[in-house]
This record gives sequence, C-alpha cells and structure tokens, in this order.
Amino acid sequence: MSVQRRGRNAQDAIVYKTTTITDDRGNEQVVVSDEGINIKAAFIPRSTREISTAGQAVHEAYTMIVRADIPDVGTWSTVEWRGEFWDVISPPEYHHGTRHVRHWTVEIRKRP
Repeated sequence: MSVQRRGRNAQDAIVYKTTTITDDRGNEQVVVSDEGINIKAAFIPRSTREISTAGQAVHEAYTMIVRADIPDVGTWSTVEWRGEFWDVISPPEYHHGTRHVRHWTVEIRKRP
C-alpha cells in the first residue's frame, strides 16, 4: 500500500467537482464546476491491457490516493494532473484503518 500522499513524494492535482443545475426547460443537468480543489495525492498506475494492433486505443489509467474525502466528486468529475485532464471512472472508495493509513481512492483515466 502506498502512503506517498504526504511529504516530498506527494504530487499536486486539481479536482473539479460536479454540481447539478436546472436549465430553462426544468431539466436537471450534471456539470463540472469551473473552480477546482487543490489536493496532494499519490498516483499508482493501473494495469491495463495494451492492444498493440494498429488503430486500437490505449488508455492510461491510475489510482489516485487522497487523505480525505473530496466532496461532490463522482464519475462526471475531472482531475488536472501533470498538465493533463483525467476523467474519474469510478466513485471514490473509502479505506478504513488507523488515522495514519485511512484514505480514499479514486480511479482516473486520461482523456483521449
């Protein structure tokens, strides 16, 4: 288990949470907020099957480990990390333990 979300090994990221708005017709829409939350996190590459056939898309995916819950983050949220935008592909998962090891994980995938 990685605990590199603090200290000199932590990496900066910006998480853009989602909000629900109502349009002129009364329909509710989920949109990504313009303001992001600055966080420190650890990033672990996920094993993905790389298809070497020409014309097949290969997606980079990572598990982002954060110390605390990030409010209003779901599958419509985005993350800015290393100057690129990443989509959240699964809701945040809570991992319980002592104060030093409890954390949240978020699966992210690079935007095509």
